[in-house]
Amino acid sequence: MTLWEEIVCTMDTNNSLAWCVVGDFNAVRYPSERKGIDQERVNRLEMERLNAFIGRSQLFEILVVWRTFTWYRPNGTARSLLDIEP
Repeated sequence: MTLWEEIVCTMDTNNSLAWCVVGDFNAVRYPSERKGIDQERVNRLEMERLNAFIGRSQLFEILVVWRTFTWYRPNGTARSLLDIEP
């Protein structure tokens, strides 16, 4: 079972009307959210699973307005928008 499936199971078994899912899941929704990383290394299946999870759970992403990326390699050669806060 994937992380996303585990979270959905938890949501399904707990009848709360509102959820806030916050964390650094080390996942991106779109290839454009990673720069300086070989696009062949971007895990498209993981992106599909994350997007399916967000859609299935009826969550929405809180947009980051002050920064384009949330993780930077110390030498500046790579950056990602990792902190998904649906």
